[in-house]
Amino acid sequence: MTEQEKSTKRITVVIAGRSYPVKATEAEARLIPSIEKKINDQIMKIQMSYKELDMQDYLSMVLLTNIMSSNNAEKPNTEAVSEKLDHLNSLIESVI
Repeated sequence: MTEQEKSTKRITVVIAGRSYPVKATEAEARLIPSIEKKINDQIMKIQMSYKELDMQDYLSMVLLTNIMSSNNAEKPNTEAVSEKLDHLNSLIESVI
C-alpha cells in the first residue's frame, strides 16, 4: 500500500439526492463539503428556472456551466503568460 493510499479516506458525497463514494486526501476532504453544496445549489437554481426538465438535464446543465466557466477562466491566464514571455524575450534580445 502506497503512502498516498494510506492518507486517503472514503467520503460520501450527496449530489441531487444520490450518494456517491469518493476517495479523497485530507486536503481534498476539507474542500468536498463546499463543492457538494455549490453543485446542489446550482441544481436548485436551474430547477427553479426550468421546471419541465429531468434530473439528468439539470446535472448536464450544471456540468456545462462549470466547464464553460473553467475554460473562460483559463484563457486570460494563458494570454497573460504569453504576453509576459514575449516581453521577457524582447528584454533578453535587447540586452544581447
